[in-house]
Order: sequence, then C-alpha cells, then structure tokens
Amino acid sequence: MIMDAVHGLRPDQVFVLRAPFEPVPLYTVLGKRGFVHWAESRAADDWTIWFWREGESRTGRLGRSGSGLSN
Repeated sequence: MIMDAVHGLRPDQVFVLRAPFEPVPLYTVLGKRGFVHWAESRAADDWTIWFWREGESRTGRLGRSGSGLSN
C-alpha cells in the first residue's frame, strides 16, 4: 500500500505516514526511489513521517520551520 501511494505522487505532493514505530528501513527503500523524509516522534509509539521527492522544499511543502523534527 505504501509503495502504491508514493508511486502515484505528483512532484509537488507529500506522502504522510503515521506509524507506531519509526520505520527506518522505509527511509532506505524510498530514498533509493528519490524520496527524502522528515520525521516527528510525538510519543514512543506515535510517529509522523513526511516523504517527498528530493528537490522539493521541505519548509514550503510542510509549512514548518523544522523545530522538533528530524531528518
């Protein structure tokens, strides 16, 4: 399902994933397909991760300054 979702993204779109853990292996898989990510842990079992194609503006796409987020 995740791969289908990111495959259909237009260059200006962001895929947002909510997960009960940090999906570290997914970073590598999507990175090989040209995606970068931004992750935020709201609790030990509550992660939000944004994926977009390399070259897109992280701040522009997310509307965030980066405070409290990791890449």
